[in-house]
Amino acid sequence: MNDWSSEARLVHVLATLAWADGVVGEEERRFLRGLAAEYALTPGERAELERILETPLAFPDFEQALQAFRETASHADLRQLLARAERLVDADSERATRELQALHALREALTSPEGGERTSAGGVLGRRRGFLGSGNLG
Repeated sequence: MNDWSSEARLVHVLATLAWADGVVGEEERRFLRGLAAEYALTPGERAELERILETPLAFPDFEQALQAFRETASHADLRQLLARAERLVDADSERATRELQALHALREALTSPEGGERTSAGGVLGRRRGFLGSGNLG
């Protein structure tokens, strides 16, 4: 995976996130395959995506994929990952607890020193974090 494009690594993290609730639904599969097409992933990268979609993964697999992504990702890459993750989680219209935990981990990656620049706790991100118990609404 080290020689993969940043887009392929992003899709890999999202594919592991899709397993957070224990099931990868058809809407999630379509979303991920659409990203693979949008990013023009190589045949090898697409094959790996399909392998992940067929192999049940646990939450620690997501955490491990996120950590590997963070090692080479820019702050912009992390913001893009978060935006795509939110769309993936909403793809099947169900937000499981594990999916919300994964989104929280992504937000933490954006605000931690290892994740690059620190973001403000204000604005949309701060308000959204407040709903998940990691920030203040007022």
